[in-house]
Amino acid sequence: SLDLTGITGTKGKSSTAYFLRSILDDYMMDTWGKRSGVISSIDTYDGVEDFESHLTTPEPLDLEKHLRNALDSGINYVTMEVSSQALKYDRVTNVELETAVFLNIGTDHISPAEHVDFEDYFSSKLLIFGHAKNAVVNMDSKFSDRIIASAKDAGCQLYTFSMQDETADVYAYGTVSENNGNSFMISLSEQMAKKYAASSKQTSSDDNIEDRDLAISLPGRFNVENALAAITVSLIYGIPVAYIRSGLKKATVPGRME
Repeated sequence: SLDLTGITGTKGKSSTAYFLRSILDDYMMDTWGKRSGVISSIDTYDGVEDFESHLTTPEPLDLEKHLRNALDSGINYVTMEVSSQALKYDRVTNVELETAVFLNIGTDHISPAEHVDFEDYFSSKLLIFGHAKNAVVNMDSKFSDRIIASAKDAGCQLYTFSMQDETADVYAYGTVSENNGNSFMISLSEQMAKKYAASSKQTSSDDNIEDRDLAISLPGRFNVENALAAITVSLIYGIPVAYIRSGLKKATVPGRME
């Protein structure tokens, strides 16, 4: 009953969650006067509870409580970070994601206390696709071929994003990096354009997101990748372009990048 987005990856989960949250907040506040829900390693908001988080993905009973609170509060969209530990140890069993986002894979979290080796870590991450209807994958990630194959094997509708490959469903180009952020333009594949047109909640004719300047107020090329992930999810949900642009621009992420 919720448009629930799950985000996994070695790096960038929180940043991507905050980009998407900012976009969805702008849309929801203007439409229903409510904020979207978030369950992240930074904070949790479900329409009832609002607190600093102490676990990236809550234990199952807590997680289900937050989802129920969001639904009962009239919140349409919830964005959550999904850790490899949560996937490995079944914290998200029976949680149905509208969209799963796979950002990247690295060699963190390999230790006797977490994952015994890289294969255990990677295969745990890939379990997210078994919970999802749509998959959003970073084509610029290491092992992207395996990630994409896993999403397809799970039966997900696949959408990709990239700063390097023009064949991606959402491709960023013309990136200009400055001390106070980044600006860039995007082009969409035919599949992405059709999906957005079919699900669009746009009420005006000004709905062209392609070949127009988009901007984020965070430095670092990697944050453009995180923004692309949020843009792709927003297009899947048909969020009007005006809110994508405004949400990206005002998004901030508490934490290390401060």
